[in-house]
Order: sequence, then C-alpha cells, then structure tokens
Amino acid sequence: MKIQKHNTIMNLINGIDTRLGYIGYAVVRKKWKTTQLATPFNRLYLIERGSGVLSAEGQEMILEPGKAYLIPADLPCSYSCEDSLSLLFFHFNLVQANKFDFMRH
Repeated sequence: MKIQKHNTIMNLINGIDTRLGYIGYAVVRKKWKTTQLATPFNRLYLIERGSGVLSAEGQEMILEPGKAYLIPADLPCSYSCEDSLSLLFFHFNLVQANKFDFMRH
C-alpha cells in the first residue's frame, strides 16, 4: 500500500472553525413544509422515523429513516412531510480564515 500525505488538504481542514448555531430534535407533521428556503447555515438532518421529501436544483430526494442529509448554506430547497417525521438536526457553519463558509454554494 502506498500512502501519500496531502498537506494542503490537511491545512485547509485544520484552518476551519466549526460554529454550531442550533442542535435539536423534532417531530414534524404535514405542516412541515417550505419552498425555496435558503439559510445562511448548513443543515444536517439525521432521520429517525417517518419520511419526507427534500427538493433542490430540480432533484427530489425522499428523506428516509437511518440516513443523513447535508444541505449546504445558501442552497434554495423545499421540503415537506406527508404524514410524520422525526429527526435530529444540526445548524452549523464551517468558517475559513477568510470568513467564508467552507460548504457555502
């Protein structure tokens, strides 16, 4: 096996400041619905039960239990739930030294 160290990538990652804005657990119903929401923070959804739909840039994904979904900052997306959905969610930014979010766009 040949292993090659990538200092550039390591320095980039080590220079990122993780800022947690909000962590929560939610149980949502049919009223959990929005269209073209773009937030200034990244979102990580960990689906526990139920299902929902997430749409962005013309693509639609079914939110399924046991899976994780990462939504970058400033990405306009729509989501909905037809019955119920429970999820653990994180709102966070990965800020570089130049003050830009690593995941934005």
